[in-house]
Amino acid sequence: MDFETDDVAAETARLIALGAQEVSQWQECRVLSLRQLEVAGQRAGVVGPQSARAGRGQEPLEKIV
Repeated sequence: MDFETDDVAAETARLIALGAQEVSQWQECRVLSLRQLEVAGQRAGVVGPQSARAGRGQEPLEKIV
């Protein structure tokens, strides 16, 4: 699962405050363990805007969650 955001640092901090743990970083991307969020064994990426996906009709995360 990936979280796409305009502010990777802020979204990472928000997820860590909810119980996620940062396990690695590559350039602007962060990989988090969601074990403490009752998503056992799952990892998530926090990434900046993905220009290749722009304009394909995806709903913003705020509308989905």
